[in-house]
Amino acid sequence: MVADDAALARVTPLVRTLTQMQGDQKTSSDGPYRDFLSGIGDPLVLVYESQVAALVAQGRSTGDLVVLYPDTTVSSDHTVIGLTPDGDRLARLLRDDERLRSLEASYGFRPQADPGAFTGALSGRQSPAVFAPDLSAAGIRQAPVPAVGMLSKLIDAAKGR
Repeated sequence: MVADDAALARVTPLVRTLTQMQGDQKTSSDGPYRDFLSGIGDPLVLVYESQVAALVAQGRSTGDLVVLYPDTTVSSDHTVIGLTPDGDRLARLLRDDERLRSLEASYGFRPQADPGAFTGALSGRQSPAVFAPDLSAAGIRQAPVPAVGMLSKLIDAAKGR
């Protein structure tokens, strides 16, 4: 995990090497995912689990799609930080309101306050895509989201600044 300038200095050469040859990348995982689903994209695409789970929850076919769970270096949790009183209220509602947690799960997210909601939303759905019912029990570790300042520094490192 990169949490300070010393760790940033250690990973900067690797981050730069890994990103410099990639060329122009799409700013969202939605574009490559739609290309993949239509058959015109790459045979392997890194997208959010929620995108595949949403298809299953909607009863749409996932074909012969296989869900892989990469380890820490590629996964992250989703965090809501309220920057205004209304934002704080929204964050509390997403955490505490049962109906909103159910809605989150139906769109393929794993509400932290109700770990079973995700598998509950997908139960009874026919799909060859197999999801890990409990990421912790499956040994899948999710990397914490870096602080905004550190994330900006990582982006600058990737750009060679």
